[in-house]
Amino acid sequence: MLVGRGLDKARAAADELRAEGIEVLASEDPAVERADVIICASSSPTPLFDGSRVASHALVAAIGQHGLEHRELDEQLMLRSDVVLEGRASAIRENGNAVDLHAEGVWHSKAPLNVQELVLGKFTRAPGRPAVYTGVGMAWEDLAMASAAVDLCNVALQ
Repeated sequence: MLVGRGLDKARAAADELRAEGIEVLASEDPAVERADVIICASSSPTPLFDGSRVASHALVAAIGQHGLEHRELDEQLMLRSDVVLEGRASAIRENGNAVDLHAEGVWHSKAPLNVQELVLGKFTRAPGRPAVYTGVGMAWEDLAMASAAVDLCNVALQ
């Protein structure tokens, strides 16, 4: 399901994806409680949906926001999830999604993991908790990470 801030734009994007052979439905309702994977790529200043609606098995990737004044995810979801950050220092400076984790003192008891620790296999999901990845929308870093992941997969296949 593809949800956009404007239904007309979401429908147009869904039409393009269907032309590529990808089955997709455009909607106004994010239906997050039925989603296994939720990808947020928005510069919204407010959370995109009520985090309590996210299923406990879901994986959420919030990659669009950049800046402490922007939030794709709400406090409810961030505090009840296993969280991986792009980086802890950059999250404190630039990631509005992570503000509540830091402000509520969650980092003092157990700091969220970062991408390096994820790649090193240090991430373990807790049963009954969504998993959240939140970055600050730096597309060049996302491309570098994707490239590294492809390289790792190619090495593993050899």
